[in-house]
Amino acid sequence: MGLIDYQPGTSYLHTMDPRVKIVALLFLSVVVFMVKNIFVVVVMCAIFSFLWSRAGLSWKAWWGFAKVVLSIMALIVVLQIFFYGANSQSHFILGLQLGSDVGILSNYGPKWEGLEFGILLTIRFLSLIILMPMVIKTTTISQMSLGMVRLGLPYKVAYMTTTSLNVLPTFQEEIRTIMNAQKLRGMTVFEEGKKWEKFKSYPALVVPMIIGAMRRAQQMGVAMDTRAFGCSKKRTYIETIHMKKTDWLYLFAALLLGALLIVGNDFFPKSIVNMIFQ
Repeated sequence: MGLIDYQPGTSYLHTMDPRVKIVALLFLSVVVFMVKNIFVVVVMCAIFSFLWSRAGLSWKAWWGFAKVVLSIMALIVVLQIFFYGANSQSHFILGLQLGSDVGILSNYGPKWEGLEFGILLTIRFLSLIILMPMVIKTTTISQMSLGMVRLGLPYKVAYMTTTSLNVLPTFQEEIRTIMNAQKLRGMTVFEEGKKWEKFKSYPALVVPMIIGAMRRAQQMGVAMDTRAFGCSKKRTYIETIHMKKTDWLYLFAALLLGALLIVGNDFFPKSIVNMIFQ
C-alpha cells in the first residue's frame, strides 16, 4: 500500500466530513511554516504522529517515503551548518571558525545555530509528510472532490486535483512493472548497482514511464470528451455530506491546536543554542 492510497477504516478521521479535513489540512500546513520554535515543532510533530496512529494507519509506507526525505534533509542540514547566517555572536562547533575577518568568508565555519535550524527544517518537513498523507489516506477520491466543491471550488479544479491524486498510485504501479520488465531482460542495476550506476540507468525507467503517461493522458481526454465533460454547469452527486456536531467539534479542535502552536512560540526559549551558551 502506497503513501497516498486510501486505507479503509472506521476511525474518527475516516468518518469526518471531508470539508473539515481539507480546511484543517490547509490551516495546519500554514501553521507548520509559521512555527519557528524548535520545542513547539517537536510537540507539533508528536501530535501529528499520535493522530496518525489513532487513525489506524500503517507506518511502513510512510517510512519508505520518509527515508528519501531524510536523505535530502541530511544534505540540507549540512549546508545549514556551514552557510547559515553568521554574526559576532555565532557559536562555532569545536571552535572551527574558518575564513577571514572581512568579506563573505567572515565568521565562516560549522555553527551550532545552523545545526539547530537544519533540525528545525527537518522536523517541519516530517510533520508535513505525516499531515498530508493522513488526510488523503482517510478520504476517498469521491469524498475529496465533493468536499472541494462544497467549499466553493469549481468542479474542474476539484476534478483536476483528485485525478492527480488518483493517477499517482497508477504511476507507482507502472514503475514497478517497468522495473520488473527490466529485470527480466537481465538489468539488475536497480537492486545491486551502486548509486551512480542507478542514476545513469534512470533513463531506462523514466522514458517508458513518460510515454505511458502521455498515452494515458490521451486516453483520458478521449474518455472525457465521450462523456461530454463540462457540458453542464450544474452537476448532481450520488453522495451527500452534512456537517455533524462532531465535525464542528473537530474543526474547532484543529483551529485551536493551530492557534496554540502559534502562541506557543513565545512561551519557550527561542534557541536551544543560546540557552546552552548563555
